Amino acid sequence: MTDLAHPVRVRPCPCRAAGLIDRATLQRVTVVCAPEGTGKTAACSAWMAASAGTRYAVWLTVGPEDDPGLFWASVCSGLQRAGAVPPELTRVLEDGPARTFPLRLVEMARLSGEPTVIVLDDIDNLTDDHVLTGLNLLARHAPQNLHLVMCGRRPPQLQLSKLRASGDLSEIGPAALRAVFADPSCTWHAGRDEKRVWRKPVASSHEVKR
Repeated sequence: MTDLAHPVRVRPCPCRAAGLIDRATLQRVTVVCAPEGTGKTAACSAWMAASAGTRYAVWLTVGPEDDPGLFWASVCSGLQRAGAVPPELTRVLEDGPARTFPLRLVEMARLSGEPTVIVLDDIDNLTDDHVLTGLNLLARHAPQNLHLVMCGRRPPQLQLSKLRASGDLSEIGPAALRAVFADPSCTWHAGRDEKRVWRKPVASSHEVKR
């Protein structure tokens, strides 16, 4: 099942992790693809913490059993919980079958104009053809204020070549993540199974809270 839970909320780390993701989201779609333990989830979580208050953000962890109804209901619920759906646009988002939800979301985002990002973690778990078709629609037609960030060990099974050709795709791989974690100012580093391992920065009294 798609999990709405966000990773542990943390104070932003004064390193390049947040900036790396922030620059990537200038494009409509961002794919963060790297092996286990390289810090994909941690980097995206740091970015979300650093950008809190500047945009609406929804974090979904994708499960292999997700079908269209469950997946899009989780996206809808996440957007509502985040406050990204103005009351007057609720019906735009809710009225209709699951297969038309992506285009209803496009319309809602266009009408609201609010900066919104949807982070889909473990995107390589997603195999349902109908959900993938819907994500392709969303990626192609999303307005400039709606961004998709997808994290996984493997690239999502989407039409990425079309997004590359149109200039709507940013891709972050293992090399970029390694460079971020090698930054001496970084107060955390990636560990096994994406767990955060915290270190107190040198010559600083700043404490990072779990």
